[in-house]
Amino acid sequence: MGDEAVAVARLELPVAIASVPVAHAAIAEALAPHAPSARLRQAVDLVVEETIMNLQMHAFDGSAAGQTLQIDVAVSPRRVHLCFRDRGRPFDPLAHAPAALPRTLDEAAVGGLGWRLVRAAAAHLGYRRDGDCNALTVEIERADPIRPTGR
Repeated sequence: MGDEAVAVARLELPVAIASVPVAHAAIAEALAPHAPSARLRQAVDLVVEETIMNLQMHAFDGSAAGQTLQIDVAVSPRRVHLCFRDRGRPFDPLAHAPAALPRTLDEAAVGGLGWRLVRAAAAHLGYRRDGDCNALTVEIERADPIRPTGR
C-alpha cells in the first residue's frame, strides 16, 4: 500500500469558538476507524483549535460573524492530512517566524505561541492563496505526532 491519502471528512463550520468542540468530535469520529493514538488525537485537536481561534481573532478584521471554514480530513498510512480553507484576509503563517519563547513565566505574554505548537505537531505545513481563499495544509505523523522543539 502506498502513501495515498483517503478523504474521511469534510466539515463546513462557522468561524467561531463554538466550532472547536464540534470539529474535535466530528474529526475524532472520522478518524476512529483508523485507530489513532491518544497523541495523534491530541495533536489533531491542538491544530484544529489553534487554527479556528486564529481565524476568529485575526482573519476578518474585527468580526468573523457569518464567516465559514472548511476542514478537509484525509488519512494515509503515515499521516493525517488537514486542509483548512477560509475567505479571510490573505495570511501565510509560514512567512512569519515563530514567537520567541519567554525565559520565565513572568516574561510570558498571552498569545503568539500557538503556531509554535502547531509547527511542533506538524510533519509538513503548506499554505497557498487560491483566489479569495486561504488554504492551510497540515500533515501530522501518525506514529509520533509531537516532537520536542527545544528552546
